[in-house]
Amino acid sequence: MTASATGRHRAPLRPSTPLTTLSSAVTDGVGTLGRGGVVIAMSSGLVATMGLPAQAVSAAASHPDAAKQAAAPVRQTTTSTSRSSTRSSRTSAVVAGFGSAKGASLTALAARYLGVPYVFGGESPSGWDCSGAMVYIFGLVGIHLPRTANDQMLATTRISSSQAGPGDLVFFISGGRAYHVGLYAGNGMIFDAGRSGEVFQKRAIWTSSVVYTRVTG
Repeated sequence: MTASATGRHRAPLRPSTPLTTLSSAVTDGVGTLGRGGVVIAMSSGLVATMGLPAQAVSAAASHPDAAKQAAAPVRQTTTSTSRSSTRSSRTSAVVAGFGSAKGASLTALAARYLGVPYVFGGESPSGWDCSGAMVYIFGLVGIHLPRTANDQMLATTRISSSQAGPGDLVFFISGGRAYHVGLYAGNGMIFDAGRSGEVFQKRAIWTSSVVYTRVTG
């Protein structure tokens, strides 16, 4: 007679789920976790968060430094560019005696009008007198001068002959008043409108009875 073998049955296994893994991880690592909770990467690609059990909270409380480190925000280090404390000194440039860029532009403009006829009281390239020529040429660079030679002298700043440069003004004096004006071209030369029958020209200063001035503003 054949004896029937009694089959052995294994004890039913507890189903393994993500929560089972989580419980094990929390229990094993409770001493090292902070109070912020646990983050789990699920097999589905989602991220789940879970609060710590009471044991984990107690363990975190017994390690305050670890808890502070876990909760500390991430700080970004910003590199600031140092600025030199030395600032370049500012120099207040006088309108350069018109002796530099503006002076050069004034003399260049004056050179364009060589040959303009002298017209008493005129102040345009169709005809002008000495002060009318200065009014027009300075006006091209945005500077307004009074109409007469003497008023132009009084409205500008007197300088010495050694300071004079291209673009300054040269006034011819008689009795303390200016009766004629020209634009200084440098090297003892001026641009001027002389008298009736002549034209605007560049020529040498012919007398020492002159006053040099500069437009400074």
